[in-house]
Amino acid sequence: MTDEERLKASIEQIYTYGGSQYPEWRVAAIKSIQKILVNLDEFYADLLPELEMEYEQRDIVHCQIRNGWFYEAVSQAEQAIEDLFSTMMNLDDMAYFAKNVVRYNATKVKGYIWNFKADDLEYLCKQFGMPYFSLDDPWEKVEVFKGYRESVLLTQEYLKELQTFHRKYYQDYCQYKHGLSVALTPMQKPLMKGDDRESLDEHLLENSLLTFHQGTVAQYEKRAGSLPAMGMLLKPGTQHHIRELHDEGNLLFFTMHYVDLKEVIMVTEHACILLNTLWKNIIWRCEETNDDEIRRIAFPTRDLYHVYEIGFPRDE
Repeated sequence: MTDEERLKASIEQIYTYGGSQYPEWRVAAIKSIQKILVNLDEFYADLLPELEMEYEQRDIVHCQIRNGWFYEAVSQAEQAIEDLFSTMMNLDDMAYFAKNVVRYNATKVKGYIWNFKADDLEYLCKQFGMPYFSLDDPWEKVEVFKGYRESVLLTQEYLKELQTFHRKYYQDYCQYKHGLSVALTPMQKPLMKGDDRESLDEHLLENSLLTFHQGTVAQYEKRAGSLPAMGMLLKPGTQHHIRELHDEGNLLFFTMHYVDLKEVIMVTEHACILLNTLWKNIIWRCEETNDDEIRRIAFPTRDLYHVYEIGFPRDE
């Protein structure tokens, strides 16, 4: 197979792959979670007899189950961010795009996200598949330049936001995804049926993720990229041996991260906006022929379903 034949076959596969994508699923999933949280009692009314079991009078719907949905929402947002960066990471070699975008390497994607140079506009544009021009040198077509400038800065704003979110919740996401390391049952007095939930209802779409970790603090810092705001339960058998337990990686500690579901939805929508824009550019790039004089480039807007399109001479 020649390089030309491989590229042609890859483009055909990109059409198949791209046509099957639905980036808005992550947004739909989190908004579904929001709807469930607003209607918890009604949603779980028929399921309670088989869910409560040994919990007797504990209000597991407004506690354990509610806590679980917040983890699921953050997990969907983290995956939306990784969807975007994973796709962007594989734009360089279109002949092997299908192979690389499906073969997922979580460690490589994490490194790409965390090391992404969002302050470098030339690098950012190249990674996103957009042409780079100085934002300080206006074009003859002033309105087109204004649209270009706004779109590039919006891309930078969103990518920085996604980087920050991914870093903040990455360990919560990993612990929830890979194991039994999240505290859905509170360690304080449990919420009971009939308890006054006025303060809880007032902050219905806000919560804290309480996530367990093991190992040393240095190991956590290496995984998370920062020192943890950590807590632990000190009981008599533990408090006298904290140093030894810590040094052998056998000290159980937890972190707590505040979550606002409205922010989670916003971040996921921004990731979806960028991914939809990226896919337009991938497909348009595949549709180009040697006879085309103009290269169509899509730029993101703040609207989930609309892009800003500019045509550039292909020789530039």
